[in-house]
Amino acid sequence: MIRKRCRRRDARRRGFSLIEVMAALGVLAFGLLTLAIMQLYALRDGAKGRHFATAAMIARTQIEEIQRAPFSTIAATGWAGTPAWITNAGLTVGAVPVQMVSPDSGTYTEQTYNVAWQVTAVGGNTDVFNVDVEVTWTERDGVTTKPTRTGLPTVGLSTIVVNNDR
Repeated sequence: MIRKRCRRRDARRRGFSLIEVMAALGVLAFGLLTLAIMQLYALRDGAKGRHFATAAMIARTQIEEIQRAPFSTIAATGWAGTPAWITNAGLTVGAVPVQMVSPDSGTYTEQTYNVAWQVTAVGGNTDVFNVDVEVTWTERDGVTTKPTRTGLPTVGLSTIVVNNDR
């Protein structure tokens, strides 16, 4: 009698029950699903970060270009329109496509950015201009409810240009 009880206990201790296996698989599946979702968010947010960095680079380049332009070529400008002095100074207004090269599919446009300018005289003084550059784009998720002037993701830079020619 004692031997039979011991054998039954040993038989139960040798493996896992079906319920234990199912619970373990459920926990494993939940963990793997969580990792997959985190990976998707990381890819999406990595692309957004790349877009912000590229927009900042475009804005910084435009600010550097206007600082190199002769002061006599700069004039007050609102956000709308493209005055001739901006294009004559080699500055960009409007769409700026960023091209990517893929070994599989060749060259493609990864993102298109929009550049806008505003130049205003500081305190009515025509020898000092406040220059604002705004770079916007649309993310692939299409969200356009950002708290910016355009409602789009935006990088803006400003500088002051002073007439040192006098």
